This record gives sequence, C-alpha cells and structure tokens, in this order.
Amino acid sequence: MAKPLQPAFILLIAVTSVLGFLVLDEQVATVSTPTDTGNKTTCNSSAEEIVFVLDASGSVGHDNFNLVKDFVKTVIRSLNIGTGPNQTRVGLITYSTNVVMQIKIQDNHTLHELEQAVDNIVYSTGGKTETEKALNLLITEGFQGMRPGTRKTAIVITDGLSTQPNLTQQTAKAARDSGILIFAIGVGNQVNMDELNGIAKDTKQVFLVDDFNALSGMVKQLTQAACEAIRPTVTCMTKVADVVFLIDSSGSVGFENFEKMKQFVQQVVEFFDVGTSYTNVGLIVFNDRPKIEFQLNKYQTKSELIAAINQLVYSQGGTNTATALETLRTDGFAYDRPNAPNIAIVVTDGLSKNPDATKIQAILLKEHGITVFAIGVGNHTNRQELDTIASSPNPRTKYVFEVGDFDTLKTLDAIVAHSTCGVQIGGIPYMTTTSSSATSKYGCYDAIDGCETYGRDACSDYEPWARAHCMFYCGFCPHLAMTGTTTEAPCDDNIRNCHEYGTYICTEISMIEWTTGHCKKYCGLCGNGSLPHENPTTPTPMSTTTSDGVCRNRINNCHEYNNNTCTEQSYRTWAQQNCAEFCGFCSNYNVIKGIQSSTGNYTCPDWKLPKECIMTSIPGSACPMPSCPPGYTLTVELPKH
Repeated sequence: MAKPLQPAFILLIAVTSVLGFLVLDEQVATVSTPTDTGNKTTCNSSAEEIVFVLDASGSVGHDNFNLVKDFVKTVIRSLNIGTGPNQTRVGLITYSTNVVMQIKIQDNHTLHELEQAVDNIVYSTGGKTETEKALNLLITEGFQGMRPGTRKTAIVITDGLSTQPNLTQQTAKAARDSGILIFAIGVGNQVNMDELNGIAKDTKQVFLVDDFNALSGMVKQLTQAACEAIRPTVTCMTKVADVVFLIDSSGSVGFENFEKMKQFVQQVVEFFDVGTSYTNVGLIVFNDRPKIEFQLNKYQTKSELIAAINQLVYSQGGTNTATALETLRTDGFAYDRPNAPNIAIVVTDGLSKNPDATKIQAILLKEHGITVFAIGVGNHTNRQELDTIASSPNPRTKYVFEVGDFDTLKTLDAIVAHSTCGVQIGGIPYMTTTSSSATSKYGCYDAIDGCETYGRDACSDYEPWARAHCMFYCGFCPHLAMTGTTTEAPCDDNIRNCHEYGTYICTEISMIEWTTGHCKKYCGLCGNGSLPHENPTTPTPMSTTTSDGVCRNRINNCHEYNNNTCTEQSYRTWAQQNCAEFCGFCSNYNVIKGIQSSTGNYTCPDWKLPKECIMTSIPGSACPMPSCPPGYTLTVELPKH
C-alpha cells in the first residue's frame, strides 16, 4: 500500500560532472556499468569525487531519511567505485542545525564498504534546515584529499525552504563559481520553486517527483540531463574535412537503436559546415557485409545530407568490423579532396567476429592517413579493440568514446564534432609524442604513448608497426640488443613461395588466418619492417609441344573430356601431353575468375596464373589458392567493391 504524501521534500543536486559526466579536456566519454540496476546512465568514466549532502532536519522524518539513503545507494551502484584513475570516490555530509562529515571521500575503497557506511548513518530527530552551513562545509572541507585532475560533484538534499534563503543562494553561487553545476529535485507538492531555481540557476536542471518512492527512477533521467547541460559548444579550427561515418547495423543493434544511431549522426552533422568548399560527409553501414550508402561527393547541402541519413534502412547481420574497415580504407574515401583531412567515425555495439583481422585492417587504415574516432555503445564492446581501431592507442586520449546505451549516445554529438576539429591532412602523426617513461639514454624511444596497452604480442605479431611506433617498449633499441634485452627471435615463413602470391595475401580479409600461418615474415607481420612491394618477373613457359615445335592437341577427341581433365592434379600430366591446346597449356597464362567465397561474405579475386598452376582449397582461406611450380609469378586482380 502506498504511503500518504509526506511533507514537501526537496532534493538539490549540485554537480560538476555528476555520476561520471562528460569531460571535455580529457576528450574521452565513457560509461560505467551499474552493479545492481538495469540502467546504465552515466556518460564518462573519468575519475570523480562525489559528496552527498543529506538533510537530517526534524521535518524530514525517519522514513523519508531512509528512502533518501536508499536513493544514495542506488546512485552509487551505478558508479565505478574505487581509487583507480577512471574510478569514483564518494563522501557524505548530514546536516540540520549541526553539520557532520559522515563519510570522507578517502574513507571507503569498495562499493560494499560504501554501502555499509551509508547504512550505518543514523537519523537524529530535530534540528533546523540550515542548508547554507552544509554548502559551506561542502566547499571548504568536502573535497579534502581529492585526487589531482578529478571532478568535484555534490548531491545536496533538503526538505524545502532553508532557514536562511538569501545566504543559501549566496553559498550556492559560490559553489557554482568554484566549478560546481547544481541540479535540484523537488519531492512532493510543497516545494519552493523560487529557491530551487535560484540554487540550480537553469530551469532545465530542476526536477520534480511525486513522492520519495519515485527517487530511484530519477537516476537515468538526472544523469542524461546533466550530460546535456555540460555539452561543449563547438568552434572548429578546420572547416574543410572529408568525414565518413561507419555505423554498425548488426543484429544486436535492433531497429529502435539503429534509429537512435541515425539521430546521433544527424546531430553531429548539424555542427558541420557542409558544402563543396567545407565539410563533405559519406556513410557506410555494416553487418556481415559493408554497404556504402553514399559517397563523400553525393550531398553538398546539410538539408540533403540529413534527409539522406533519415532514409537509411536497418538491415541486420553479424559484426564483421574487419571487412567494414577494409571497405572504409579502399572505397570510403574514393571521392576525397587533396586539401581535406580524411576522418572516420566508427560506431559499434559489440566485439568484431574476427579481432585479429580487425587489428590488421585498423593498422592499414591509419597508415593510409585516415584519422579514426571509435565509439562503443553498450555492455558488449571491447575497449582494447576500440583502442586498436582508433587513431591513438592511449585509452586516455580523445579518439575513443564509450556510452552505456543508445539513449546516451546523443550526448556525445558535440564532443565528437569538437574532436574532429583541427585534424590535419594525413591523419594523426605517430611521431609527435615522446613519452618520458619510454625513452632511453641512447635516444631510442616510443613514438607514441600507451604502447603497453597493445601488449607484448604486438611486438612480434605486428613487428613493422611496433618498430616504427613502440621501439623502446618492444626492446628493439640497439643498446637493448647489445645488452641481451631483446624480444623473441623473429618468426619466419612456413612456405618458400610466399612472394609468388603477391601482397594480396597480406591485406585481404579472407587470407588473414592463412597468411599468419604460412607467410608471416613476407607480409611484414614479423621481422620485415613493412609490407612487401610487388616485383613481378617474367614466368618461364612450360607449354607442351609436339615434335615439330607447335603447341597443339595430340589426340582428336579432347573436347569429349570435361574441364576436370585439364585441372585435376591426377590428370595433369596426361592432359599436358595429349590436350595441350584444348586445356589452354599453349598460352603462358590462364585467367581464373573470382567466385563467391565459401563463407558467402567475400568475393574471391581474379588470378592470372601460369598454365602450370592449379587452384586448390587451403585450410584457413575462404578462397581457393593457386599452387604453382617454383619460380612462377602470380598476378592477382582484387574484386571490385
């Protein structure tokens, strides 16, 4: 049975970046996962210091005070509680006539400890509502011991009009002037709206609920409103840019969330100056296969562009991020301009189905001078993969964003648009950042921060990239080699004729598994320093001839045999001797047209092969591969996307 309406009770919430809100100077926006609630409503996982200020005056009452304590526990369960660089610490003040610091921000290090400390707070009957004293203690002592660079958050609760309204508003202004953004929540029908608006300043930051039982449902609404309230304005230094969105339409997204993703893209576009001489926008949708919805040169006005985004149709499938990144690299910027930087914004809700292939395609993408921003939505994304996709491997830089759900995605529009400002042609230069912690006295250093986030496997699996970017971390510095501090011995190719296949096997999605098992060294995945370059040679003809030197059939009924006679290994010698002309052995080359791969997700390439070569199925490859005698050059033509 519902409790009767209690006396008017007002909840004031003062926030700098409450519950992990968006932090512009860090240029990262992520979301913490609630522990016990189904709603994941915060919009940044940067370090926070939060202090709750709870009214314990006589008009509150024991039952209502317990409901407020329950609300506090609901909020902290949605936070990433801890002392780490991306975690939140919480303190708590109670007040009436007297003010008491019940919990200091450095007192409790786990969620369990914090919940227990809240439960242990005892309500003392009596006392006035001296809100100004609580706000003053909040400013002077509430954040003592805070970590450098963290954000201050205060959640202040009161039961209505304070005993000193003017002084309360003056102290609230002092709190705002110190960088605190204040929200006010009123409970019941006797709240004083003038004081609420005076404390919060902005009416968009004032909320009302009918009773105390409704407080627990306010967490998501409050945090989203706070995200909106502190969204930055965008003043872009670079108005000329070629921007391609790559958005996930896999089955886990769903129709409704796909519509929210479209809305997000439209909101970001609203910040751009769209036009031939300004920003051009393209868009690719991907699931099992990528689809280019429109190229960069398709729309030259903002209204046309937004209308085109609105017309996108959801089509579900798997999360084939690797193939999508490949298409982004090969075709996404086909209509880019020489005076505009290439920028990609990737939005996904899950881990790719082939992380290794995704990693290789991400490296190739960035080596083509494309700046990549990666946005993960929901609980199933993988931060390490997002870091790999994005232009910087450092998880604290501005190229990776995470939000807890698609409702919160819209709060990132301004910061994503802001992040694209100032991007230079050619992408983010790798050699601009030297980490003092990754530099030796011999002048050998890591060219980027955050090499350790890739792990030691990257040093051997992607040695060319690692030598260029993480030389010190991976132990490639000359003095480390002299002192015996080295990485594992370089790996090698498991077959001798990798060069005959060409660079196709090094970059194509269908070949990744086969290549890593057979041609690692040739493809620069260890020991070579870079991808190989084609260096074709003239093949040696091996056509069968008759005694007079003319290549022709030796029997008259070759046409009665099927094509397997010409291609099957068991018939090969006989066919060369008897049906050379019919089987095409009289020409140096034969063109094998590409077919649909065995997985159905990829079109195999066209091969131009010496006649002595045959096509065979090879484990680890979605496409058949040619097998040729030693010394023959193979030429491949990639399929058209």
